[in-house]
Amino acid sequence: MNPRRTGILALVTIMLGGFIYFYEIEGESGRQAALDEEKRIFPGLEADAVDVIEFSTLDEIDARFARVEGRWRLSHPLDDLADGIALDAIADALTSLAREGSISDALFAQKDGPQPNGSPGSGLDEYGLGSQARIIRFVVAGKAYGLRVGRSTPVGGHLYVARWAEEERGASSSANARTEVQNAEDFKAEISYIEGFRINSLNRNLDDLRERRILHFEAAELRTLRITWPDESSGLIAEIGDEQHSWVEVALARDAAGHWQMGAPMRAAVDQEMVRDLISNLSYLRATNFVGERTDDAMAVLANPAITFYWTLAGDHVERRMRIGGPFEDGLLVEGPNGKLITIASERMEDFKRRLVDYRYKSLSDFDLVDARHLLIEFEPDGEVEAILEEAGWMGSAPSIDPDRASDIVRTLSSLRATDILAEEMGPAELAGLGLSPPHVRIRVGTEISAGDDSGILADLRLGRLVSGRGLLAQRADEPTVFILAESVVQELPISAEAFANRFEKQVPDAVRDVPAQDREGLEIDPLEGVEIP
Repeated sequence: MNPRRTGILALVTIMLGGFIYFYEIEGESGRQAALDEEKRIFPGLEADAVDVIEFSTLDEIDARFARVEGRWRLSHPLDDLADGIALDAIADALTSLAREGSISDALFAQKDGPQPNGSPGSGLDEYGLGSQARIIRFVVAGKAYGLRVGRSTPVGGHLYVARWAEEERGASSSANARTEVQNAEDFKAEISYIEGFRINSLNRNLDDLRERRILHFEAAELRTLRITWPDESSGLIAEIGDEQHSWVEVALARDAAGHWQMGAPMRAAVDQEMVRDLISNLSYLRATNFVGERTDDAMAVLANPAITFYWTLAGDHVERRMRIGGPFEDGLLVEGPNGKLITIASERMEDFKRRLVDYRYKSLSDFDLVDARHLLIEFEPDGEVEAILEEAGWMGSAPSIDPDRASDIVRTLSSLRATDILAEEMGPAELAGLGLSPPHVRIRVGTEISAGDDSGILADLRLGRLVSGRGLLAQRADEPTVFILAESVVQELPISAEAFANRFEKQVPDAVRDVPAQDREGLEIDPLEGVEIP
Protein backbone atom coordinates (compact mmCIF):
# COMPACT_ATOMS: atom_id res chain seq x y z
CA MET A 1 0.00 0.00 0.00
CA ASN A 2 1.21 3.47 -0.84
CA PRO A 3 2.17 5.21 2.43
CA ARG A 4 1.43 8.62 0.97
CA ARG A 5 -2.07 7.59 -0.07
CA THR A 6 -2.66 5.99 3.33
CA GLY A 7 -1.62 9.19 5.08
CA ILE A 8 -3.95 11.29 2.93
CA LEU A 9 -6.88 8.94 3.66
CA ALA A 10 -6.12 9.05 7.38
CA LEU A 11 -6.03 12.85 7.31
CA VAL A 12 -9.33 13.02 5.42
CA THR A 13 -10.84 10.60 7.90
CA ILE A 14 -9.69 12.70 10.86
CA MET A 15 -11.02 15.88 9.27
CA LEU A 16 -14.36 14.26 8.49
CA GLY A 17 -14.63 12.92 12.02
CA GLY A 18 -13.79 16.35 13.43
CA PHE A 19 -16.43 17.94 11.22
CA ILE A 20 -19.07 15.45 12.34
CA TYR A 21 -18.15 15.87 16.00
CA PHE A 22 -17.74 19.63 16.20
CA TYR A 23 -20.48 20.59 13.76
CA GLU A 24 -23.06 17.85 13.80
CA ILE A 25 -22.77 16.80 17.48
CA GLU A 26 -21.27 19.68 19.45
CA GLY A 27 -22.73 22.31 17.15
CA GLU A 28 -26.27 20.96 17.45
CA SER A 29 -26.85 22.52 20.84
CA GLY A 30 -25.58 25.88 19.61
CA ARG A 31 -27.80 25.81 16.53
CA GLN A 32 -30.79 24.81 18.63
CA ALA A 33 -30.09 27.65 21.06
CA ALA A 34 -29.95 30.09 18.13
CA LEU A 35 -33.28 28.78 16.80
CA ASP A 36 -34.86 29.07 20.26
CA GLU A 37 -33.59 32.64 20.55
CA GLU A 38 -35.13 33.51 17.17
CA LYS A 39 -38.51 32.21 18.36
CA ARG A 40 -38.48 34.35 21.49
CA ILE A 41 -40.88 37.27 21.32
CA PHE A 42 -38.52 39.36 23.46
CA PRO A 43 -35.06 38.13 22.50
CA GLY A 44 -32.05 39.10 24.54
CA LEU A 45 -33.97 39.88 27.74
CA GLU A 46 -33.35 38.12 31.04
CA ALA A 47 -35.93 37.61 33.78
CA ASP A 48 -33.74 38.92 36.60
CA ALA A 49 -33.32 42.22 34.72
CA VAL A 50 -37.05 42.99 34.79
CA ASP A 51 -37.71 45.93 37.13
CA VAL A 52 -41.42 46.68 36.64
CA ILE A 53 -44.43 44.61 35.58
CA GLU A 54 -47.90 46.05 34.94
CA PHE A 55 -51.02 44.13 33.95
CA SER A 56 -54.66 43.60 34.75
CA THR A 57 -55.12 40.69 37.15
CA LEU A 58 -57.63 37.90 36.79
CA ASP A 59 -60.06 39.81 39.02
CA GLU A 60 -59.68 42.81 36.66
CA ILE A 61 -57.57 45.04 38.89
CA ASP A 62 -54.85 47.11 37.23
CA ALA A 63 -51.72 46.26 39.19
CA ARG A 64 -48.15 47.51 39.14
CA PHE A 65 -45.24 45.59 40.65
CA ALA A 66 -41.71 46.95 41.04
CA ARG A 67 -38.47 45.38 42.18
CA VAL A 68 -37.16 47.44 45.12
CA GLU A 69 -33.79 46.56 46.66
CA GLY A 70 -34.04 43.09 45.19
CA ARG A 71 -37.59 42.37 46.46
CA TRP A 72 -40.84 42.60 44.56
CA ARG A 73 -43.39 45.08 45.88
CA LEU A 74 -46.93 45.89 44.85
CA SER A 75 -47.08 49.66 44.26
CA HIS A 76 -50.59 49.98 42.80
CA PRO A 77 -53.43 49.86 43.76
CA LEU A 78 -51.80 49.71 47.22
CA ASP A 79 -48.33 49.48 48.70
CA ASP A 80 -47.43 46.03 49.98
CA LEU A 81 -44.91 43.25 49.59
CA ALA A 82 -45.53 40.97 46.62
CA ASP A 83 -45.06 37.23 46.28
CA GLY A 84 -41.51 37.11 44.95
CA ILE A 85 -41.82 33.58 43.60
CA ALA A 86 -44.98 34.44 41.64
CA LEU A 87 -43.49 37.64 40.21
CA ASP A 88 -40.25 35.91 39.25
CA ALA A 89 -42.35 33.32 37.41
CA ILE A 90 -44.17 36.09 35.52
CA ALA A 91 -40.89 37.82 34.62
CA ASP A 92 -39.49 34.53 33.37
CA ALA A 93 -42.63 33.79 31.36
CA LEU A 94 -42.52 37.17 29.62
CA THR A 95 -38.82 37.21 28.78
CA SER A 96 -38.70 33.58 27.60
CA LEU A 97 -42.03 33.61 25.76
CA ALA A 98 -41.67 31.81 22.43
CA ARG A 99 -43.91 32.11 19.40
CA GLU A 100 -45.26 28.99 17.77
CA GLY A 101 -45.89 30.89 14.56
CA SER A 102 -46.73 34.31 13.08
CA ILE A 103 -49.52 35.72 10.95
CA SER A 104 -48.13 36.46 7.45
CA ASP A 105 -47.75 40.14 6.56
CA ALA A 106 -49.49 41.13 9.79
CA LEU A 107 -47.70 44.43 10.36
CA PHE A 108 -49.76 47.34 11.56
CA ALA A 109 -48.65 50.91 12.13
CA GLN A 110 -50.36 53.74 13.93
CA LYS A 111 -49.32 57.34 13.47
CA ASP A 112 -50.47 60.64 14.89
CA GLY A 113 -51.91 59.24 18.11
CA PRO A 114 -54.69 56.77 18.89
CA GLN A 115 -57.85 56.30 16.87
CA PRO A 116 -60.90 58.28 18.02
CA ASN A 117 -62.42 55.18 19.60
CA GLY A 118 -59.23 54.42 21.50
CA SER A 119 -58.54 51.27 19.52
CA PRO A 120 -55.12 50.80 17.94
CA GLY A 121 -56.74 49.58 14.76
CA SER A 122 -59.36 47.27 13.39
CA GLY A 123 -56.72 44.85 12.08
CA LEU A 124 -55.87 43.91 15.64
CA ASP A 125 -59.56 43.50 16.57
CA GLU A 126 -59.83 40.51 14.25
CA TYR A 127 -57.50 38.61 16.60
CA GLY A 128 -58.86 40.00 19.85
CA LEU A 129 -55.83 42.29 20.08
CA GLY A 130 -57.63 45.63 19.86
CA SER A 131 -59.35 47.47 22.68
CA GLN A 132 -60.50 44.20 24.27
CA ALA A 133 -56.95 42.80 24.53
CA ARG A 134 -55.23 42.12 27.80
CA ILE A 135 -52.25 44.42 28.22
CA ILE A 136 -48.98 43.39 29.89
CA ARG A 137 -46.19 45.92 30.22
CA PHE A 138 -42.76 45.48 31.75
CA VAL A 139 -39.57 47.50 32.04
CA VAL A 140 -35.97 46.36 31.57
CA ALA A 141 -33.13 48.82 32.17
CA GLY A 142 -35.48 51.79 31.79
CA LYS A 143 -36.94 50.58 28.48
CA ALA A 144 -40.60 49.60 28.32
CA TYR A 145 -41.85 46.51 26.51
CA GLY A 146 -45.45 45.56 25.94
CA LEU A 147 -47.51 42.54 25.04
CA ARG A 148 -51.14 42.30 23.98
CA VAL A 149 -52.93 39.00 24.57
CA GLY A 150 -55.92 38.32 22.36
CA ARG A 151 -58.37 35.53 21.73
CA SER A 152 -57.67 31.84 21.27
CA THR A 153 -56.79 30.45 17.85
CA PRO A 154 -59.54 28.45 16.11
CA VAL A 155 -57.62 25.21 16.68
CA GLY A 156 -54.70 24.11 18.81
CA GLY A 157 -55.47 26.01 22.01
CA HIS A 158 -53.02 28.80 21.22
CA LEU A 159 -53.39 32.52 21.95
CA TYR A 160 -52.84 35.44 19.61
CA VAL A 161 -50.35 37.98 20.92
CA ALA A 162 -48.90 41.24 19.62
CA ARG A 163 -45.54 42.56 20.75
CA TRP A 164 -44.77 46.26 20.84
CA ALA A 165 -41.49 47.16 19.19
CA GLU A 166 -38.41 48.56 20.96
CA GLU A 167 -39.19 51.99 19.46
CA GLU A 168 -41.78 52.39 22.20
CA ARG A 169 -40.69 55.10 24.61
CA GLY A 170 -39.13 54.44 28.04
CA ALA A 171 -40.64 53.69 31.41
CA SER A 172 -43.32 55.88 32.90
CA SER A 173 -44.51 56.22 36.45
CA SER A 174 -48.10 55.59 35.42
CA ALA A 175 -49.87 52.97 37.52
CA ASN A 176 -52.46 52.16 34.86
CA ALA A 177 -50.94 49.53 32.59
CA ARG A 178 -53.96 49.31 30.31
CA THR A 179 -54.00 53.03 29.43
CA GLU A 180 -50.22 53.49 29.28
CA VAL A 181 -49.53 50.91 26.60
CA GLN A 182 -52.75 51.27 24.66
CA ASN A 183 -52.13 54.97 24.03
CA ALA A 184 -48.44 54.67 23.18
CA GLU A 185 -47.48 56.38 19.93
CA ASP A 186 -45.28 55.13 17.11
CA PHE A 187 -45.80 51.44 17.73
CA LYS A 188 -45.77 48.40 15.53
CA ALA A 189 -47.51 45.12 16.21
CA GLU A 190 -46.46 41.76 14.84
CA ILE A 191 -49.15 39.15 15.44
CA SER A 192 -47.96 35.77 16.62
CA TYR A 193 -49.53 32.88 18.44
CA ILE A 194 -48.20 31.16 21.53
CA GLU A 195 -49.05 28.14 23.66
CA GLY A 196 -51.62 29.43 26.14
CA PHE A 197 -50.18 27.73 29.19
CA ARG A 198 -46.96 29.74 28.80
CA ILE A 199 -48.60 32.75 30.46
CA ASN A 200 -50.69 30.91 33.08
CA SER A 201 -48.63 32.65 35.76
CA LEU A 202 -50.49 35.87 34.86
CA ASN A 203 -53.89 34.30 35.46
CA ARG A 204 -54.08 35.07 39.16
CA ASN A 205 -56.15 37.36 41.35
CA LEU A 206 -54.42 40.30 42.98
CA ASP A 207 -54.47 38.73 46.46
CA ASP A 208 -52.72 35.66 45.06
CA LEU A 209 -49.82 37.89 43.99
CA ARG A 210 -49.39 39.52 47.41
CA GLU A 211 -46.90 38.23 49.94
CA ARG A 212 -48.71 35.92 52.36
CA ARG A 213 -45.76 35.42 54.66
CA ILE A 214 -46.50 37.58 57.70
CA LEU A 215 -43.14 37.82 59.47
CA HIS A 216 -39.87 38.33 57.65
CA PHE A 217 -36.92 37.21 59.71
CA GLU A 218 -34.54 34.30 59.96
CA ALA A 219 -34.49 32.30 63.19
CA ALA A 220 -30.85 33.19 63.86
CA GLU A 221 -31.66 36.94 63.71
CA LEU A 222 -33.96 36.91 66.75
CA ARG A 223 -32.41 38.28 69.95
CA THR A 224 -35.38 38.75 72.29
CA LEU A 225 -38.89 37.33 72.25
CA ARG A 226 -41.82 38.21 74.51
CA ILE A 227 -45.10 36.33 74.49
CA THR A 228 -48.22 37.53 76.32
CA TRP A 229 -51.70 36.09 76.63
CA PRO A 230 -54.74 36.74 78.87
CA ASP A 231 -54.84 34.86 82.16
CA GLU A 232 -56.98 35.85 85.12
CA SER A 233 -54.55 34.15 87.51
CA SER A 234 -51.62 36.36 86.46
CA GLY A 235 -50.46 39.28 88.51
CA LEU A 236 -49.46 41.39 85.51
CA ILE A 237 -52.15 43.98 84.77
CA ALA A 238 -52.47 45.82 81.46
CA GLU A 239 -55.13 48.32 80.47
CA ILE A 240 -56.87 47.97 77.12
CA GLY A 241 -59.56 50.51 76.34
CA ASP A 242 -61.69 51.08 79.44
CA GLU A 243 -61.11 47.61 80.87
CA GLN A 244 -58.34 45.97 82.83
CA HIS A 245 -57.06 42.59 81.76
CA SER A 246 -54.70 40.22 83.50
CA TRP A 247 -51.88 38.83 81.41
CA VAL A 248 -49.19 36.17 81.49
CA GLU A 249 -45.90 37.37 80.04
CA VAL A 250 -42.95 35.15 79.11
CA ALA A 251 -39.76 37.06 78.31
CA LEU A 252 -36.96 35.21 76.53
CA ALA A 253 -33.52 36.35 75.41
CA ARG A 254 -30.51 34.70 73.80
CA ASP A 255 -27.33 34.42 75.82
CA ALA A 256 -23.81 34.74 74.41
CA ALA A 257 -23.84 31.09 73.37
CA GLY A 258 -27.11 31.55 71.44
CA HIS A 259 -29.25 29.63 73.94
CA TRP A 260 -32.61 31.00 75.03
CA GLN A 261 -32.99 32.00 78.70
CA MET A 262 -36.15 33.01 80.56
CA GLY A 263 -36.09 36.35 82.37
CA ALA A 264 -39.79 36.71 83.26
CA PRO A 265 -41.99 35.83 85.03
CA MET A 266 -39.07 33.94 86.63
CA ARG A 267 -35.49 33.06 85.87
CA ALA A 268 -35.60 29.49 84.67
CA ALA A 269 -34.15 27.13 82.11
CA VAL A 270 -35.98 27.14 78.78
CA ASP A 271 -37.11 24.24 76.60
CA GLN A 272 -34.80 25.05 73.66
CA GLU A 273 -36.52 22.64 71.27
CA MET A 274 -39.94 24.09 72.02
CA VAL A 275 -38.72 27.67 71.39
CA ARG A 276 -37.06 26.62 68.12
CA ASP A 277 -40.36 25.10 66.99
CA LEU A 278 -42.23 28.26 68.02
CA ILE A 279 -39.88 30.52 66.03
CA SER A 280 -40.16 28.22 63.03
CA ASN A 281 -43.97 28.34 63.22
CA LEU A 282 -43.84 32.15 63.39
CA SER A 283 -41.47 32.52 60.46
CA TYR A 284 -43.61 30.29 58.25
CA LEU A 285 -46.97 31.75 59.29
CA ARG A 286 -49.04 32.54 56.20
CA ALA A 287 -52.12 34.68 55.65
CA THR A 288 -55.24 32.99 54.33
CA ASN A 289 -56.89 36.29 53.45
CA PHE A 290 -56.29 40.04 53.49
CA VAL A 291 -58.52 42.41 55.45
CA GLY A 292 -58.96 45.67 53.60
CA GLU A 293 -59.93 48.18 56.30
CA ARG A 294 -59.46 48.67 60.02
CA THR A 295 -63.17 48.59 60.80
CA ASP A 296 -64.66 48.89 64.28
CA ASP A 297 -65.49 45.18 64.21
CA ALA A 298 -61.91 44.27 63.36
CA MET A 299 -60.43 46.49 66.07
CA ALA A 300 -62.86 45.06 68.64
CA VAL A 301 -61.54 41.57 67.88
CA LEU A 302 -57.96 42.77 68.39
CA ALA A 303 -58.73 44.71 71.58
CA ASN A 304 -58.24 41.59 73.67
CA PRO A 305 -55.87 39.40 71.62
CA ALA A 306 -55.54 35.69 72.23
CA ILE A 307 -51.75 35.96 72.08
CA THR A 308 -49.23 38.71 71.29
CA PHE A 309 -45.61 38.40 70.21
CA TYR A 310 -42.90 41.07 70.60
CA TRP A 311 -39.38 40.63 69.27
CA THR A 312 -36.12 42.36 68.42
CA LEU A 313 -33.57 41.40 65.81
CA ALA A 314 -29.79 41.43 65.81
CA GLY A 315 -28.37 44.82 64.95
CA ASP A 316 -31.25 46.99 66.20
CA HIS A 317 -33.32 47.62 69.31
CA VAL A 318 -36.68 48.16 67.61
CA GLU A 319 -39.32 45.95 69.22
CA ARG A 320 -41.85 44.70 66.69
CA ARG A 321 -45.29 43.32 67.46
CA MET A 322 -47.83 40.86 66.09
CA ARG A 323 -51.26 40.30 67.64
CA ILE A 324 -53.52 37.31 67.05
CA GLY A 325 -57.13 37.97 67.89
CA GLY A 326 -60.27 35.90 67.83
CA PRO A 327 -62.47 34.60 65.00
CA PHE A 328 -62.99 36.99 62.08
CA GLU A 329 -64.44 36.14 58.67
CA ASP A 330 -62.78 32.89 57.56
CA GLY A 331 -60.19 32.50 60.33
CA LEU A 332 -58.40 34.35 63.13
CA LEU A 333 -57.67 38.06 62.78
CA VAL A 334 -53.99 39.02 62.89
CA GLU A 335 -52.32 42.42 63.02
CA GLY A 336 -48.85 42.20 61.52
CA PRO A 337 -45.81 44.26 62.59
CA ASN A 338 -46.60 46.91 59.95
CA GLY A 339 -50.23 47.25 61.07
CA LYS A 340 -51.57 45.22 58.15
CA LEU A 341 -54.64 43.13 58.96
CA ILE A 342 -54.89 39.57 57.69
CA THR A 343 -56.48 36.32 58.73
CA ILE A 344 -54.87 32.96 59.41
CA ALA A 345 -56.33 29.46 59.61
CA SER A 346 -57.95 28.85 63.01
CA GLU A 347 -56.01 25.61 63.53
CA ARG A 348 -52.71 27.51 63.47
CA MET A 349 -53.47 28.66 67.03
CA GLU A 350 -52.46 25.18 68.17
CA ASP A 351 -48.87 26.04 67.19
CA PHE A 352 -48.62 28.72 69.87
CA LYS A 353 -48.42 27.56 73.49
CA ARG A 354 -50.23 29.53 76.17
CA ARG A 355 -49.04 27.82 79.34
CA LEU A 356 -45.99 29.04 81.20
CA VAL A 357 -44.89 25.47 81.82
CA ASP A 358 -44.71 24.83 78.08
CA TYR A 359 -41.73 27.19 77.88
CA ARG A 360 -39.93 25.60 80.84
CA TYR A 361 -37.16 23.02 80.55
CA LYS A 362 -38.80 19.74 81.57
CA SER A 363 -36.19 17.13 80.73
CA LEU A 364 -35.70 14.45 83.39
CA SER A 365 -33.05 12.51 81.48
CA ASP A 366 -31.21 12.89 78.21
CA PHE A 367 -28.29 10.80 77.00
CA ASP A 368 -26.94 8.88 74.03
CA LEU A 369 -28.22 5.30 73.93
CA VAL A 370 -24.85 3.89 72.90
CA ASP A 371 -23.33 5.08 76.19
CA ALA A 372 -25.76 3.11 78.38
CA ARG A 373 -24.15 -0.08 79.72
CA HIS A 374 -25.49 -0.43 83.27
CA LEU A 375 -29.10 -0.38 84.60
CA LEU A 376 -30.02 -0.38 88.29
CA ILE A 377 -33.62 -0.34 89.60
CA GLU A 378 -34.33 -0.05 93.34
CA PHE A 379 -37.79 -0.58 94.88
CA GLU A 380 -39.05 0.74 98.23
CA PRO A 381 -38.92 -0.67 100.88
CA ASP A 382 -36.46 -3.19 99.47
CA GLY A 383 -35.66 -5.02 96.30
CA GLU A 384 -33.21 -4.36 93.53
CA VAL A 385 -32.79 -5.32 89.87
CA GLU A 386 -29.48 -4.93 88.10
CA ALA A 387 -28.67 -5.52 84.45
CA ILE A 388 -25.49 -5.19 82.39
CA LEU A 389 -25.38 -4.76 78.62
CA GLU A 390 -23.37 -7.61 77.13
CA GLU A 391 -22.87 -8.85 73.58
CA ALA A 392 -26.00 -11.02 73.82
CA GLY A 393 -28.09 -8.13 75.23
CA TRP A 394 -29.09 -7.00 78.70
CA MET A 395 -28.29 -9.68 81.30
CA GLY A 396 -29.41 -9.39 84.93
CA SER A 397 -29.37 -11.14 88.28
CA ALA A 398 -32.44 -12.53 90.00
CA PRO A 399 -35.07 -11.32 89.67
CA SER A 400 -33.92 -11.20 86.08
CA ILE A 401 -35.24 -8.50 83.77
CA ASP A 402 -36.45 -9.33 80.28
CA PRO A 403 -33.69 -8.12 77.90
CA ASP A 404 -36.16 -6.47 75.52
CA ARG A 405 -37.92 -4.65 78.37
CA ALA A 406 -34.56 -3.50 79.72
CA SER A 407 -33.84 -1.99 76.30
CA ASP A 408 -37.27 -0.30 76.36
CA ILE A 409 -36.58 1.24 79.79
CA VAL A 410 -33.19 2.62 78.72
CA ARG A 411 -34.65 3.96 75.46
CA THR A 412 -37.45 5.73 77.33
CA LEU A 413 -35.01 7.30 79.77
CA SER A 414 -32.69 8.48 77.00
CA SER A 415 -35.12 11.34 76.19
CA LEU A 416 -37.68 11.52 78.99
CA ARG A 417 -39.74 14.75 79.15
CA ALA A 418 -42.32 15.80 81.72
CA THR A 419 -45.67 17.22 80.70
CA ASP A 420 -46.01 19.57 83.67
CA ILE A 421 -44.31 20.92 86.79
CA LEU A 422 -46.02 20.46 90.14
CA ALA A 423 -43.69 22.58 92.26
CA GLU A 424 -40.27 24.21 92.20
CA GLU A 425 -39.42 22.49 95.49
CA MET A 426 -41.11 20.88 98.50
CA GLY A 427 -40.32 20.08 102.10
CA PRO A 428 -39.45 16.56 103.36
CA ALA A 429 -42.96 15.89 104.69
CA GLU A 430 -44.59 16.93 101.41
CA LEU A 431 -42.17 14.81 99.38
CA ALA A 432 -42.87 11.83 101.63
CA GLY A 433 -46.60 12.25 101.01
CA LEU A 434 -45.96 12.22 97.27
CA GLY A 435 -43.91 9.02 97.44
CA LEU A 436 -40.67 10.81 96.59
CA SER A 437 -38.86 10.71 99.96
CA PRO A 438 -37.93 7.96 99.93
CA PRO A 439 -38.96 7.32 96.30
CA HIS A 440 -41.19 4.39 95.42
CA VAL A 441 -38.71 3.56 92.67
CA ARG A 442 -35.24 4.80 91.82
CA ILE A 443 -33.87 4.09 88.35
CA ARG A 444 -30.27 4.77 87.37
CA VAL A 445 -28.59 4.31 84.01
CA GLY A 446 -24.88 4.74 83.46
CA THR A 447 -21.73 3.66 81.74
CA GLU A 448 -20.87 2.13 85.09
CA ILE A 449 -22.65 2.50 88.43
CA SER A 450 -20.48 2.32 91.54
CA ALA A 451 -21.28 3.16 95.16
CA GLY A 452 -19.99 6.63 96.00
CA ASP A 453 -18.98 7.42 92.41
CA ASP A 454 -21.46 9.29 90.22
CA SER A 455 -19.07 9.97 87.35
CA GLY A 456 -20.59 7.25 85.19
CA ILE A 457 -24.24 8.18 85.83
CA LEU A 458 -26.26 9.11 82.74
CA ALA A 459 -29.70 9.30 84.39
CA ASP A 460 -30.89 9.20 88.00
CA LEU A 461 -34.67 9.25 88.25
CA ARG A 462 -36.96 9.04 91.30
CA LEU A 463 -40.55 7.94 90.80
CA GLY A 464 -43.37 8.65 93.25
CA ARG A 465 -47.15 8.35 93.32
CA LEU A 466 -49.34 7.92 90.26
CA VAL A 467 -52.07 10.57 90.48
CA SER A 468 -55.12 9.66 88.44
CA GLY A 469 -55.94 12.30 85.86
CA ARG A 470 -52.60 14.09 86.33
CA GLY A 471 -49.76 11.64 85.85
CA LEU A 472 -46.73 10.13 87.59
CA LEU A 473 -44.78 12.32 90.02
CA ALA A 474 -41.02 12.30 89.47
CA GLN A 475 -37.77 14.08 90.33
CA ARG A 476 -34.25 14.26 89.04
CA ALA A 477 -31.72 13.35 91.69
CA ASP A 478 -29.90 16.65 91.15
CA GLU A 479 -32.92 19.01 91.22
CA PRO A 480 -35.63 19.86 93.79
CA THR A 481 -38.29 20.44 91.08
CA VAL A 482 -41.22 18.03 91.17
CA PHE A 483 -42.30 17.04 87.65
CA ILE A 484 -45.39 15.28 86.32
CA LEU A 485 -44.93 12.56 83.71
CA ALA A 486 -47.70 11.46 81.36
CA GLU A 487 -49.81 8.61 82.73
CA SER A 488 -48.84 6.52 79.70
CA VAL A 489 -45.29 6.24 81.06
CA VAL A 490 -46.45 3.47 83.44
CA GLN A 491 -46.40 1.17 80.41
CA GLU A 492 -42.75 2.04 79.76
CA LEU A 493 -41.24 2.23 83.26
CA PRO A 494 -41.62 -0.05 86.31
CA ILE A 495 -43.34 2.16 88.92
CA SER A 496 -43.39 -0.53 91.61
CA ALA A 497 -42.07 -4.03 92.40
CA GLU A 498 -45.47 -5.43 91.46
CA ALA A 499 -45.45 -3.64 88.11
CA PHE A 500 -41.95 -4.96 87.45
CA ALA A 501 -43.03 -8.56 88.18
CA ASN A 502 -46.05 -8.24 85.90
CA ARG A 503 -44.53 -6.53 82.88
CA PHE A 504 -40.74 -6.41 83.03
CA GLU A 505 -39.48 -9.59 84.71
CA LYS A 506 -38.07 -12.33 82.53
CA GLN A 507 -40.52 -15.21 82.30
CA VAL A 508 -39.11 -18.58 83.39
CA PRO A 509 -40.29 -21.69 81.46
CA ASP A 510 -42.39 -24.17 83.49
CA ALA A 511 -39.77 -26.89 83.05
CA VAL A 512 -37.21 -24.72 84.82
CA ARG A 513 -39.44 -23.03 87.40
CA ASP A 514 -39.80 -26.29 89.48
CA VAL A 515 -36.03 -26.74 89.71
CA PRO A 516 -34.36 -25.11 92.75
CA ALA A 517 -32.58 -21.91 91.81
CA GLN A 518 -29.18 -23.24 92.89
CA ASP A 519 -29.54 -26.17 90.46
CA ARG A 520 -30.66 -24.21 87.39
CA GLU A 521 -27.21 -23.16 86.24
CA GLY A 522 -26.22 -25.13 83.18
CA LEU A 523 -29.69 -26.61 82.75
CA GLU A 524 -30.48 -26.89 79.08
CA ILE A 525 -34.01 -27.02 77.74
CA ASP A 526 -34.62 -28.52 74.31
CA PRO A 527 -36.95 -26.06 72.54
CA LEU A 528 -38.17 -28.88 70.26
CA GLU A 529 -39.02 -31.32 73.09
CA GLY A 530 -42.46 -32.87 72.51
CA VAL A 531 -42.61 -31.57 68.95
CA GLU A 532 -42.96 -34.19 66.24
CA ILE A 533 -40.84 -33.46 63.19
CA PRO A 534 -41.95 -35.27 60.02
